[in-house]
Amino acid sequence: MRETCLQIDILAANGNPFGALLHLRYENTLAMYLMAIDKEYNPKISIGNVLIGLCITSAIRNGIEVYDFLKGCESYKFHWSNDGKSSVEMLFWQRRMVPVISGLTRLAKHAGKMILR
Repeated sequence: MRETCLQIDILAANGNPFGALLHLRYENTLAMYLMAIDKEYNPKISIGNVLIGLCITSAIRNGIEVYDFLKGCESYKFHWSNDGKSSVEMLFWQRRMVPVISGLTRLAKHAGKMILR
């Protein structure tokens, strides 16, 4: 018997979807891979948080033991969790001009994102 590895949860009203989550499922873990929300549907409430709450409730009912938000440090993830995991990215490149310039450009881009946060 094969286990389902992809799960799509959709939140809709009157047949019109306004929020969806794409989950990766493996054994007792459900990992949120992608969130799509129509922010104009009702700007007064966080549709994403409502959808995550419903998905976590459903996961618990279905015997899921771990709900993983995967990487990223968005604030909504810490609203739902009491701890987090760190990840490290290691970059290697050849000692030639083009790979070094490409690597430095990538590092500058990441540094710019960190500064803007």
